[in-house]
Amino acid sequence: SPELGTSSDVVISAKHGHGIVFFPTRLQPKPFYRESRFNSDGEMFPASLALEGRTGTVIARDYRGQEVFAAIAPIAGGKLGIVQKIDIAEVLAPLRSEFWKALSLTLLLLALGGLLLRRYVHPLVIGLRETRNELAKSHLQLQLLAAHMEEGREEEQKRIAREIHDEMGGTLAAIDMHVYQLSTQVGPDM
Repeated sequence: SPELGTSSDVVISAKHGHGIVFFPTRLQPKPFYRESRFNSDGEMFPASLALEGRTGTVIARDYRGQEVFAAIAPIAGGKLGIVQKIDIAEVLAPLRSEFWKALSLTLLLLALGGLLLRRYVHPLVIGLRETRNELAKSHLQLQLLAAHMEEGREEEQKRIAREIHDEMGGTLAAIDMHVYQLSTQVGPDM
């Protein structure tokens, strides 16, 4: 039926010698015969599987050489086989279409995300980089200031030590002079 797809068909077949007779179908309006029960891949046609008594679903190449999804079953006590089939390409076409739509949308979203990232995050990264550079510069300036302050503190300590030395040295020299004068006035008897 066309509702099932343009390649959908129901095939009834029968064994005939080493080959298969296919009854008329929607896609093949005249009966036809295949000498082999095997397709070009060396696998049995779906109709051959049905004629062998198998029931179920298969994916295989049909008598046209097309890869099909087929439901198979024997009928009439195994003398005939029935196959309901549709081309895999037709089954997968909507999935492929949806896949490409989804892939396109995903790529579009990735591109949009990249643009947004560049527009909003890139300036932040640049700002952080500039802040880090300014912080490193400030750190270096603080180290230089600390070294300069340490140098100034050492110089101040040296100056204070010199003042104390000079002041005490002068005072001790004056005391020593007074002691000498006193000792010369009093005499050695004392």
